[in-house]
Amino acid sequence: MNSLRSKLIRLAHAQPSLRPHLLPILKVAGAWKKGDILVAQESTGIHKTVMFYSVVKATKKDIILQRVAPDVAERKPLVRTLVPTPRPIGKEIRRPIGPTGMVMVAPYVFAEKWDGTPQPETDYGAGG
Repeated sequence: MNSLRSKLIRLAHAQPSLRPHLLPILKVAGAWKKGDILVAQESTGIHKTVMFYSVVKATKKDIILQRVAPDVAERKPLVRTLVPTPRPIGKEIRRPIGPTGMVMVAPYVFAEKWDGTPQPETDYGAGG
């Protein structure tokens, strides 16, 4: 069975015009290191929840994550923006790394590298 990564590599060789779009995807996978922060967003209707994770250990195929507590950077009516703190929450989890570098932290919830900007989350009471 061929992996998605090997199929992307073959596609990049077969169609050089796609290389600028495919190579960044291939470089992201396996680029995690200890201490990196990932962010995941779970949306249920109008409510949006933000979760931050810290990389404990990473290999080329899987990653061990520790969820970390968020801190409110700014609060507006019905929306607040969050940033990660170093405070751990819960147990460490081990997950496979997808071919694009994203990590599934829960069913239908994917985490990606945090870009350092505060993340908006629906505040309590919004839409309810």
